[in-house]
Parts: sequence; structure tokens; C-alpha cells
Amino acid sequence: ESTGWVCFVIEGHNFWVNSVMFSPHGSQIVSGSHNNTNKVWNMQMGAAISLPMEGHTSIVYSVMFLPNSSQIVSGAGNKTIRLWH
Repeated sequence: ESTGWVCFVIEGHNFWVNSVMFSPHGSQIVSGSHNNTNKVWNMQMGAAISLPMEGHTSIVYSVMFLPNSSQIVSGAGNKTIRLWH
């Protein structure tokens, strides 16, 4: 049974992806991974447009773009929240 159509697949994390979110303008995606990093992706190219955002010392479980902003907030398993510019 089909559940929908895949538009495209973005690959680039070297571990599980736990969280994804579209940017407010819809042209980017932020993802948070089991390898303690976040990445920002260009939707049209399907490619990473940032180096991995490193700093969490535990699994990233949640990522989000701030409304009307390019800033990102992420939460990890070590009970920390980070704001990225």
C-alpha cells in the first residue's frame, strides 16, 4: 500500500536523523542527528549549505528555526539547549 510520493532524498549525516524542520521561508531544512550535530540543507539543491554544527556532547533530539529568522535552536540528550547564528 502506497503512503505517498518521495520528492527527493537528502543524504549526508553519518548517523540517524532525529529531527528536521523547514525554515520560515521554506527554502532550507535544518536537521539534528544522533551524532551530536545539526546541519542546514538547501531544498532546491538537496545539499548541505553549512558545515556540521558541533558543540552538543549528546544526541540532538530537537531542532527548530526561530520564526522569521535564520537562527536555529537545538536540544540534546545532555539536557542542554543551544542557539545557533
